[in-house]
Amino acid sequence: MRRGTQQEQLKAALRAYILPLNTSKESRFSVYLDSGEGLEVLWPSDSYLISDGGKSQELLPSQTYWKRNDNYPAFHFHYTGYGSSYTEDLKETLKTINPNLEVLVIRGWSPGNR
Repeated sequence: MRRGTQQEQLKAALRAYILPLNTSKESRFSVYLDSGEGLEVLWPSDSYLISDGGKSQELLPSQTYWKRNDNYPAFHFHYTGYGSSYTEDLKETLKTINPNLEVLVIRGWSPGNR
């Protein structure tokens, strides 16, 4: 069960799992958190505002809302540019909020592997 804002979710988590959503570019990612009660996707608590035409006030750096119904979840992280490791950038963002967070990258099949 998702509790609190994304910042609160991250502070309560023991581990975060980064899941690449597009393996060819690896520029889009979902994050799953483990606070000791199973995995839950990192998701804004104010996501309901989107359906009312509003915007989430909780989006983290490089987090985006994707309203199209294709291979990506509505809220995920999207990076662009050259010369950096996107997973390292995302790890840094998460660890800024919770320095004790263990951050792991999951490799394997994802919806973008079609």
